[in-house]
Amino acid sequence: MFFWHLSHADKSIRGTDTTFRRVRGGNEAEKAREVLDLKDTDRLYKVSVKDDVTKKKTFYVVHEPFTNNHIFPLGRGTRCFKAYDCQTEAVVLLKDTWRVSKYELEGDIYRELHEKGVRNIAKFITASDVRHVCGEVQKFSSAAKDNLPRLHMHYRLVLGTVGTSLKQFSSTWQMVNAVKCALLAHWDAVTKANILHRDVSLGNIVMVGEEGILIDWELSKRVGQGPTTARCDEKTGTFQFISARLLMGDTGEHKTGDDLESFVYVLTTVAIKYARNTLNPRRRTFLLKKFDSTLNGVGGDDKADLLTMSMATVSRIGLEQEPFSAVLRDIYSGFGHRYMSPDQIMLREKDEKAAEAEIEKLETHDWLYGVLEDALKNIIWKAAEDGWVHQEVLEEDRHMTTGQKKRKSYDEERVLKDIDTGIK
Repeated sequence: MFFWHLSHADKSIRGTDTTFRRVRGGNEAEKAREVLDLKDTDRLYKVSVKDDVTKKKTFYVVHEPFTNNHIFPLGRGTRCFKAYDCQTEAVVLLKDTWRVSKYELEGDIYRELHEKGVRNIAKFITASDVRHVCGEVQKFSSAAKDNLPRLHMHYRLVLGTVGTSLKQFSSTWQMVNAVKCALLAHWDAVTKANILHRDVSLGNIVMVGEEGILIDWELSKRVGQGPTTARCDEKTGTFQFISARLLMGDTGEHKTGDDLESFVYVLTTVAIKYARNTLNPRRRTFLLKKFDSTLNGVGGDDKADLLTMSMATVSRIGLEQEPFSAVLRDIYSGFGHRYMSPDQIMLREKDEKAAEAEIEKLETHDWLYGVLEDALKNIIWKAAEDGWVHQEVLEEDRHMTTGQKKRKSYDEERVLKDIDTGIK
């Protein structure tokens, strides 16, 4: 009897998302194919979003997602589409995900960032939870670290800026400039809106022309939120880019300096995998594995070692472009102070206050931004044509180094255990 009623029930009752419908023809479909550069045989779907603040409903036409995180059995099933905006006939980005209910809404974060005048972020259009025909929000539960249910809500976000992957730079100057722009967005967010991103990674910096934007603010947190006010039950971030301090189990909260260190790892990953260098596949793979390495569930030691061996690390990469090498040498020398580099040890023996100052400067944006800004004044570097190349990584280790998979809810890894313990 149950199966009879199920087979005769409305599509929405059987779990079909009625806000996501197939489009088979018509003027709207033709315009969408033209704008999105699609074939006549490509399937189209029309998606609706009812803004959770203005309550205005808007429509978008999409094809297939250009991301692949949703194919993994774990995670939030995030899909990102290039979409045709039926209202403006422009190309926009539509993000479809299952957000964790304890997180602040990403749409609300974007609204506030724009209100506070934060630069170099994507244009916000609309966002809302996805509701059934009856009005109830679509949701499901997954196990948290205490085997208690964590509620996920179906959510859509539409942004008016569609950029290019940071990996596909036309020159290393353009890439570093895009990172500088994203760093400025991060700086503005902290100082103007009191918001810390907490997931700076290669995938979350996007190029728009010669500049860049910082995207994916869903894991951000209010600066200064203590253990009793955190939004989630575990550390967050993309494993390869999380600071060594956090991975090594430091009990302090996620700081601005941790995000700034993540920018260093973004530049390093690009230098190793996509910039022109003298690394052979074996040594390239060896270096990349240091960003994934753990021992008994704890990581970060190899990252810290790379920073403390600043000159040797950059020299091993063997970058073709000397100005890019100079940038890495400067920032590795600086961030090595966080992990008692030889320079930090020698300075501490002579002048403890000066040694502490070297560490403290890494908690604000001024120093790192200044290094990038000064380096980018090099007009010869700007004119160089040293676009990205896909460097070879050993096949047997490729699963450890490609894709930069999100590791935002690794309850099985001690390294992602909540810094703010005891939070509910």
